[in-house]
Amino acid sequence: MISPYMLEGIELTKSVMADQEATATGGIVNFKIKKAPDEPSFNVVAQGGMNDLRDTYQNYKLSLGGSHRFYENMLGLYAQVDYEEKDAGSQQLGGVTFFQENEQAPVRTNSMQLMDIFRHFQRLGGVMVLDYMLPSTEIKLSNFASRIQRQETRYVNNYGFFDQNFGINYADTPGSHLTVLINSLTVDHQWKNWEFKTAFSHSYSENILPDRITSENSNSPQSPFPADRKANYNVNLDPETIPYLLTVSMDEAVNFMDLGGIAHEESETRERDLTGAVNLAYSLNLSDQVNMKISFGGKYRHKTKQYDRTDWEEGTSQIFRNMIIDDFKDELCQRTLNAWDADNMRILLIDFFDEDYKGGDFLDGKYNFGNIFDKQKFRRIHELVKAEWDPSRNGFLRYSSTEFHYFQLPGLSWT
Repeated sequence: MISPYMLEGIELTKSVMADQEATATGGIVNFKIKKAPDEPSFNVVAQGGMNDLRDTYQNYKLSLGGSHRFYENMLGLYAQVDYEEKDAGSQQLGGVTFFQENEQAPVRTNSMQLMDIFRHFQRLGGVMVLDYMLPSTEIKLSNFASRIQRQETRYVNNYGFFDQNFGINYADTPGSHLTVLINSLTVDHQWKNWEFKTAFSHSYSENILPDRITSENSNSPQSPFPADRKANYNVNLDPETIPYLLTVSMDEAVNFMDLGGIAHEESETRERDLTGAVNLAYSLNLSDQVNMKISFGGKYRHKTKQYDRTDWEEGTSQIFRNMIIDDFKDELCQRTLNAWDADNMRILLIDFFDEDYKGGDFLDGKYNFGNIFDKQKFRRIHELVKAEWDPSRNGFLRYSSTEFHYFQLPGLSWT
């Protein structure tokens, strides 16, 4: 969320002092935002790149910033704006699980996954810092904002070697965003050996997920793996070899599959913090080699947090099946129509794949990923179900709201 070009430095403190967070038992990392230097400045940083996996050139970053001081350098203004866009797609092998029949039995390889992930995000951020400097006092007002928008479509092939199943899953997030806003005002005052610091801050964040569409299809052909797999099932089985053990090809496997159900998730999380802190320090020179600093500090924080989530899923009802047939009937092949005439709960999956996808060179040609869902067709299915969704029949809601007050009592430390 924070551009490195906005930072003056990063401080790491491993010992908790009286003027720092009382709950940070392991240490504190402090990101220091820049302020205006003595000389006027203006900077432009532009970066570009490509994603060879997707053959795209949408990776770039642009940063514009500048600063100036006024009124005999007493008042400073620093501002910066950053924009970044990135194609962060990836191909992955993971989801490896293991199985052990009892404590004395060997641990055996159970299943694994291949994942093709299409991910794109945009980030826009900015910072503005005003500071006013007097001989013994510094006043600093910092304002920071950042927003990330994300789109992700995830295709997953599940290889259940031990359980004798093969399935293809799908998760589509057409758009979500994360926003962070921080405002802080600090006043530092020096008087003889005393140092007086006050800080007031406000922070707000929201994470909004309007839609996440998922579908699971695991009605694979009967016995997709060899029948003697258990007899040959041993601790030396390399998870990477499981896809090669399918008894049918990837293209043949999907011919046995029916269209599964569809699920919807949406959520909103909002959090706000208001903080006030007062810190006092006294420096004492005991000798030319020994200096002592005594610190006192206290803090008050008020936090509110809200979380809303809605989930529903559909896929087993006749209403759902009829709805899809009515909307897609002119686009279905004859084989699917014949299967529907024979069993009106069965819609073949073959008509809902992306015909432009080429999965034969997955992970640099090591695997054939097979077929992936046509996300536009699944978004159509999602909208059909969403329009008819009945929460009393096939969904549930979650809501939570939290508000609490946090006091950091005055503390004492010395170095």
